[in-house]
Amino acid sequence: MALWAAMLAACSAVAACAPTAGTTRLGGADIAIDGPRLRQTLADAPYFADRPIRPRTPSPTADEMVIVARELENRSNDRLSASDRWAPVALLINDSGVRAFLNDRGVRVMLPPEDVAQVRALGIDVPEAPSMAPTHTLTGVVRTITRQAALVSSVADARKDVTLVEWTLTDVRTREVVWSGRTEFARVARGVVAD
Repeated sequence: MALWAAMLAACSAVAACAPTAGTTRLGGADIAIDGPRLRQTLADAPYFADRPIRPRTPSPTADEMVIVARELENRSNDRLSASDRWAPVALLINDSGVRAFLNDRGVRVMLPPEDVAQVRALGIDVPEAPSMAPTHTLTGVVRTITRQAALVSSVADARKDVTLVEWTLTDVRTREVVWSGRTEFARVARGVVAD
């Protein structure tokens, strides 16, 4: 989990990740993650209700879950850098309630092998992947809906972007979606909307 904290620290140090005042331009730091609500949807999912609460063992066993977390797929109106697409994933996985819930059920989370070299190139120490193959994938999709209005004149001078992040946990073997959740938030900007 130190990997996720290091990724968040790196993202907050980069100006591109920080929200821009007076604009609806989306950045990784803007994507709000409601960890407690998403943790509750995990707990309410029938798939997890059947999993016994047990501590994670030092080495994986055959009945443990290994989740490979993927970066967000961007279907929003904005361009998102790789760090912007990874930051919300790190926020979700590193949320203390979500992490405790997964650890109590013997669930391990790892990075995709193809992204490990890129993350190491940034100077972030990546823990070794579990010896067993992933059993599930965690994916997310970012979508936005934009509304513009003319409040003062006939020129559009107000804009509201509603952003939706949809999360899916899929069983690799059966392709069954075992959990899904979503986060929604809005940003508003005023002034002449030229773009």
